[in-house]
Amino acid sequence: MATGAGTVSAITAAGIVGPLVPTFHVDPALMVLATASASNTITYVNDAAFWLFKEYFNLSIKDTFKTWGLLELTNSVVGLLIVLFLSLFIH
Repeated sequence: MATGAGTVSAITAAGIVGPLVPTFHVDPALMVLATASASNTITYVNDAAFWLFKEYFNLSIKDTFKTWGLLELTNSVVGLLIVLFLSLFIH
């Protein structure tokens, strides 16, 4: 949330967890998917997508938090659940 855009969040998270892949013997593809899914869990007003969604649908800031925030959270949780499911089959 502090970094702003989801792109910055994803790149920052990748830099943090990247060195952990060989240590924990995690499939790199699953780590990429998990990082991408989790990078947009929480939205905030310093994300450009927040303002695009707000203006495109002519919403108040409060309503944008309710709709866009729920959409981002749902997207992240479902994405992480799919990665967990895939991890059962990919070693």
